Amino acid sequence: WVLRDTKDPGSKAVSSALESSLLLGMQVFDFADVKNDRCTTGLASKKVRVKLTSCQDGQFTCSDGSCVGMRQRCDQLVHCRDASDEQDCGLLGLEGSYNRKVPPIISINATSFSPAVVDI
Repeated sequence: WVLRDTKDPGSKAVSSALESSLLLGMQVFDFADVKNDRCTTGLASKKVRVKLTSCQDGQFTCSDGSCVGMRQRCDQLVHCRDASDEQDCGLLGLEGSYNRKVPPIISINATSFSPAVVDI
């Protein structure tokens, strides 16, 4: 797979992902031939892990590219064939000063806030 910059056809990122993957899921791209690449400047390697998805809103993209419902992410049950829906799941640590009686808030705009909807 080759991704080319439409403004500079000489710049390209290359992945050796299988054709059958349709490039979905977690893939490695080599950005060595991308000129003025801001993403890998200063990094030791020009190889970057990229996850491409065709999943809908409300779905989690498994590392193999398949989709599961977001509610199935980190529920301690494996739903992805590669078990990626249960990777990097951490418990929320609350500080001692956290007030459990006050719901988290979200910003509606610069001057308006609303309680966050929490679904447990």
